[in-house]
Amino acid sequence: MGGQLALEEIRMSPEGSLQRKKAELHLFMANVLTVVQLVSKSSGYNSKRKSVWDIMALGSDFDNIKQPLTAYPDASYTAKLAEDIEAFLAQPENISSLFTSRQIEELMEGFSPEELTEKIMSKNAYDFIKKQLELQPKLTGPQAQK
Repeated sequence: MGGQLALEEIRMSPEGSLQRKKAELHLFMANVLTVVQLVSKSSGYNSKRKSVWDIMALGSDFDNIKQPLTAYPDASYTAKLAEDIEAFLAQPENISSLFTSRQIEELMEGFSPEELTEKIMSKNAYDFIKKQLELQPKLTGPQAQK
C-alpha cells in the first residue's frame, strides 16, 4: 500500500481511534482510485467494452500487507469494510492531495456507491470464477469419475 502522506497520517493517529480508521479507509480508497485512474487513462482501455470497476476485486487473505489496516485486521471485518466503502462513496471526501471529492465522483463513472461496493467486495470475483468454470471442458464418462 502506498502514500507516505497517508501512512504518516495513520502513524500519527491513536490505534483504535475514529481518526485512524478514517485514515486507513482513505489509504485503501486511494489505492483503489489510483488503479481506476491509471487503467482508465491507459491506451488499451475501452470503457464501452468494460468498465475498470468490472475487473477489480478485493481478496480476503491479506497476503503481503506490511502494515495491516487495524480497523479491518482480518477477513472477519469484510462486512464492516464494505459498509465503510459504501458510506465513503456516497459522500466522497478529499483524500489528502491525491483526489478531490469531485475527482472521486468522476471516477465512479455513474455507478452508485452500492454498485461499486458490491463489485469490489464480491460480484467481480464471483463473475470471474463463474466465467472460468464455464470455460472449463465438461468431463463425461470415466474422466468425470476421477
